[in-house]
Order: sequence, then C-alpha cells, then structure tokens
Amino acid sequence: MIYSYFGNNKFLKDELIKKLVADFEKEHTTLAIDHFNGEEMSKEAVIDALSTAPFLTEKKMVIIKQLGSNKELSDKIVSLLEMTADTTDLVLIENNFDTKSTLHNYLKKHASFSNSKELDERQLAQWAQEYAKKLGAALSATNALFLVDRIGRNQLKVAHELDKLALFSKEITKEGIEQLVDFTPHSLIFAMLDAALSGDLAKMLNYYEEQKMQGTEPLALLGMITWQLHNLALTQAGAGLSVDEITSKTKLKPYSIQKNQASLRSISRNTLISYIDKAIEVDKKIKTSSVDHDDAIRNLLVSFAR
Repeated sequence: MIYSYFGNNKFLKDELIKKLVADFEKEHTTLAIDHFNGEEMSKEAVIDALSTAPFLTEKKMVIIKQLGSNKELSDKIVSLLEMTADTTDLVLIENNFDTKSTLHNYLKKHASFSNSKELDERQLAQWAQEYAKKLGAALSATNALFLVDRIGRNQLKVAHELDKLALFSKEITKEGIEQLVDFTPHSLIFAMLDAALSGDLAKMLNYYEEQKMQGTEPLALLGMITWQLHNLALTQAGAGLSVDEITSKTKLKPYSIQKNQASLRSISRNTLISYIDKAIEVDKKIKTSSVDHDDAIRNLLVSFAR
C-alpha cells in the first residue's frame, strides 16, 4: 500500500501521519519502520528499501520524505515505486507537488492521496476553540479570531500558542493573548495601519516600536506597509461588489477583504490614494538620498494617523 501526504499545512499533515504510524506500530512494532531522506537516496537505495522483505514481521513500513525533489531519480520514480513489495507499506511525505508531474499523476491513481491544505481564518478559529477545549481551556469565538488575526494562519503555530496559553490560564482571554502571544510581522502591519487609519497615533507608534523590537528592518517594514496599502486599494476598487466577487478578481482571502473593508470605512478613496503616493515618495527618498530610514517610515505612519 502506498500513502502520499503533501500540502503546506504541516500540523494537519503531521497529525495524519502520526495516526497512521501509531496504528502500524501497534500491530508490527517500531522496529518494522524505516525512515529515509528521499532527496539523498540513490536508485539502489530506493529499490532496496521498497523490495526487501520485512524481518521478523509480516509487514514493514518505509517512510520517505521529499522523494519528489530527487532530480536524479525524477524520470525513474514511477518505475521504482512499482517495485514496492506487497509486504511494504510505503509512506511518501512531500511539501508540495507539481500537479503536472508524472509522480503526482501516478500517486493520484495508485495511492491513498492526502492533501493537507491550510484552513481559512474562520475555520482555523473554530478549530482553535476545539483544540483549547481538549486542553481543558475555554476560548471564545471572538478571542479565537483575535488569536488567528495576531499570528496568522499557521495551524502549528496556533497549536503551540494555545499550549502555552492553556498553561497560563484555563480561561484564555484577549488580555492573556496580548500578553503572551507576539504578532507575526504581517499581522502586526495590518494592526499598525489600522490604528493609523483610525487616527490612534499612540497605538500605531506602539505597534511600530514592537516591529522594531522584533528586528524587522525598515525597508522590510516599508515593503509590508506598501503590500497592505495595495490590498486596501484592491478592496477599495471592489466597492459595490460582494466579498466573493472581490475574492475572485483579486485572489485576496475573504476574511482579509472583510477586515480591509472595516478599515476603509474611516477613510475616503482620495485619502487612500494620497497615502499610497506618500509611501511611493518615501520609497524614492530612501533609495535616492541619505535620509534616515527609521525616521522616514515613522513620519510616514504619523502622517497616516493625522
């Protein structure tokens, strides 16, 4: 039997693999499981791993990571996989597949095929509530969304933060999240710009200082500000359209669009255009003069908050 696990949701992928391996261990023991780095395997090593009979057990499990990235074997992989003995359970773990590759097409037809996709913000927030409950902690829907907003859509990171929060208190509050969970850079940029657009200068400067404490370089910060202004402009351009229509035309996530729409309520279209012009001007100054980068970006944000 061949099992294929891929996708960019590492948490979900790892959970599925752990269950598969645990079920196999119960029947055949840990000694019947072999692990390999597929990127470094030779043709002979693959043949030996897949075709050799199990020792002292009825079956063995062979786990190979990133075999699809082995360029030397790319044109031979399918023929090698066909050598898998009936007594071998083969588990292939990939980050992502080229959907047009021979390997992808073969596995889709001949393997148990599992694509672990990222959850969207609301799905992840709902999952966070269920995960917190398993930890014996209470997490409201509002605070679950607040947590996801703060750290992004990485399910593994959300799980790690909930493990920490549940140890701190069995009632996971907004205040506890603010105290113990750091923003991811992009989430902090959104919060910082949102504070600026709503005229909250003190909060905006606090977020700015937090970015600096996290070691974000000024040019990287400007790039993220520009990126968020671009997303706001795309959302503004879709005024009058439904969220689904804007998603289809811009490829922005629905939840991001809804947050952008909330931010845009406090500024006009012309004001947004002026902010974009200011960001472009700061970018030009930084690249063509000896202006202090930190001061230039701080002044840009202050101008947004006026």
